[in-house]
Amino acid sequence: SIAGPHPTGGCSPGNHGNHHREKPEAILTLNHLKAGDTFYAFIEAASDDFAPVLVLCDYGEKPLRSAKLSGVQTNATLYFF
Repeated sequence: SIAGPHPTGGCSPGNHGNHHREKPEAILTLNHLKAGDTFYAFIEAASDDFAPVLVLCDYGEKPLRSAKLSGVQTNATLYFF
């Protein structure tokens, strides 16, 4: 799954679906990836007062890759292969 943002920068069960100010965390379950597949994700904040975070997790909620755990940019990009 891919999540963003989480206070610890990790993965956790929680809100699913769209991401907005009232629900600052969104967890999306991905389709099955096969060996050799590459996953790309991009997130952009609608305003300057929010710094987005992307965290790609395995089925055991272990973070595999993260993007933008600090800083002030309003977007983040993650890829995993």
